[in-house]
Amino acid sequence: MSIKTLLAIERFDGWGISWHGWHGFRRGLASNLNRLGVDDSVIQRILRHSTVAATQNHCIKTASPDAIAAMKQFSEALLCSTCAPDGSLRVKSAMQREYLSGLLV
Repeated sequence: MSIKTLLAIERFDGWGISWHGWHGFRRGLASNLNRLGVDDSVIQRILRHSTVAATQNHCIKTASPDAIAAMKQFSEALLCSTCAPDGSLRVKSAMQREYLSGLLV
């Protein structure tokens, strides 16, 4: 294992994030840049791919609005200690409240 990989693993462990290898890192980077609205050709150049198609087919992973909505609903259900009849959420902790506020923007 290279020193670069060991340093990455150590850094990610410190942040509480699991390391899934360099390909996973690049795929996550590309997908997050795409979600932020960065043009695919710019992402291609950042990753140094020879074609935009390679970037789109192998690195940019997107989710449909329905899938995103379903995952938000699922997250709310997991974090909700008791859901009030009016539909508001009563969460267990301040950390959960902070997490949910980020999801429900």
